Amino acid sequence: MNLIEPTYLRYVHDSLGKGSLNAENAAALPYGFIGLYEEAFQSNIPISKRQLTLKRLAIWALFKGGVSDYLASKILNESQEETKSLINSFSSWFNTTDSNKYTLYHDRLRTYLIQKLSSHELQELNEQIISYLESSLEAENGDEAEIYALEYLSTHLALESQMDSNYQRLHDFANQETLWPRQVSVSKEYKWSQQAVQYSIKEGARRHNEYNLIKSIINSYNLYQTELNDVKQIKRFFDLEDFEIALLRTDSLVNDRQVLVLLMMLYELLLGDKSNHKDKPNISKIIVEKIEKITKPDTSSSQIAIDI
Repeated sequence: MNLIEPTYLRYVHDSLGKGSLNAENAAALPYGFIGLYEEAFQSNIPISKRQLTLKRLAIWALFKGGVSDYLASKILNESQEETKSLINSFSSWFNTTDSNKYTLYHDRLRTYLIQKLSSHELQELNEQIISYLESSLEAENGDEAEIYALEYLSTHLALESQMDSNYQRLHDFANQETLWPRQVSVSKEYKWSQQAVQYSIKEGARRHNEYNLIKSIINSYNLYQTELNDVKQIKRFFDLEDFEIALLRTDSLVNDRQVLVLLMMLYELLLGDKSNHKDKPNISKIIVEKIEKITKPDTSSSQIAIDI
């Protein structure tokens, strides 16, 4: 039973519920994941349309996060209704996120779809995604496509490079310093920028491109140092009452600087502009606990006595 995974169990459960599977025809069960996917694919699509439909499904296997049917339709260059129809035809293959975006149900399904296409076909699909995302970044509309591009375009560019196509485009994108503030502004951290530079480092090393490799390593270090010292941005999150992000970002600071920033926050809550905030007791308690952990990591019983 431990070897039976959720996708297969889901298929059996649904088939039993619909009455298409019972004790009399149990032998009709498809064999394993491949059989399961093949059966669903062939039963839903006429032979004449299978290759086109396969490509439309495979693009979902290339997406790195949840995507709306609207964005998918734009990348696929089809109507939103057509994309919705595809999702509905293979509804058991998709999960829906809280923000009404879609992802494929299982990683093995991604693998199945990708392996059905040639390297050239995958490159073409990945290029469709890249081209649309690059245009979205240039437009700067603040829409779903731009946000997806800020987080995941580097991953698609890394895939392109790994398929031995256009490594320089990955390097140029990852080391585009003017893009980093936009990524940080949306994500409220440096993870997206650092991820892109790390892709560039790996591909530069794989290709023995010493000049690009050194540049990417230096930029990775600069991003790290900027994050360590970006007190102004932490204060901005705190002033905007985005306390969770502000407190999380203090973890990137070295101990002495982290304590100073936490004390500044505590002052604002107790005596400053945030002294009337409704969550003052809870936030102050969290700050005190963080200070205690830094200043007295080995003394679990000691406490800072502050009247909040």
